[in-house]
Amino acid sequence: IGLLLILGIKFLALTQIEIARIPFIIIAGHAVSRLFPVLLIYTSQYARLDASSKTKPIGKADSVSSLIFALTLGGTTLFLLSWLEAIIGITVLIVVFLFFRKYIIRKLGGYTGDVLGALQQLCEVFFYLSIVGIQNF
Repeated sequence: IGLLLILGIKFLALTQIEIARIPFIIIAGHAVSRLFPVLLIYTSQYARLDASSKTKPIGKADSVSSLIFALTLGGTTLFLLSWLEAIIGITVLIVVFLFFRKYIIRKLGGYTGDVLGALQQLCEVFFYLSIVGIQNF
């Protein structure tokens, strides 16, 4: 049900955007939304690092250079948007990230692979919704 709702919200949000701009917004939203799971990996602990864990962490913080590389690669796609869309879009995603991080740390004590995927999807949807909000404001 969650997958269908997410896909439906993405579809409805994208139908509200000017057709010529959709490819740029999809590229930017897709790339930028993937930055926040990387940030979660670098700012949180894996939730199941005990003896009962059957898997190893899906993602781990390797080095600061890999974080900078991810931020640079994902952040450059914001140049496809207007400055207002980029600033508001990133601001919305930072707020989503902070609330989501606080929630998962309280509930799980850290991140899991499912948490990373959920954060990416939430960020992508909120990014598209913020673009629609800017356009309609």
